[in-house]
Amino acid sequence: GLTASLQVVAGAVNVGNSTFLSSASTVQAGTTANFTINLRDVNNNPITNATVTFFETASVSDGTITTPVHTSNGNYPATYTAVTQGTAQNIYLIVNGTSYPGLA
Repeated sequence: GLTASLQVVAGAVNVGNSTFLSSASTVQAGTTANFTINLRDVNNNPITNATVTFFETASVSDGTITTPVHTSNGNYPATYTAVTQGTAQNIYLIVNGTSYPGLA
């Protein structure tokens, strides 16, 4: 017979349905904080297979961040390792080349 096949995929990141959380707001140099990133589209579908990176503002505080890898259900965990102490550093999420300052 006549049939059609159609796959529904998640749309772009929706800031209202997505989260970017840190396990701590302050960390000592040489210690870590865990980032919990959950990406969802406007219909609350989990976003998988995204390329997730970060933009860190220039500041006295500095650290390194592991590359987030999708684990399941739109989750992309990462770890921040504090290196240099100082004033707070803002960290912004970049997904597939688009910055999401609302998820900072």
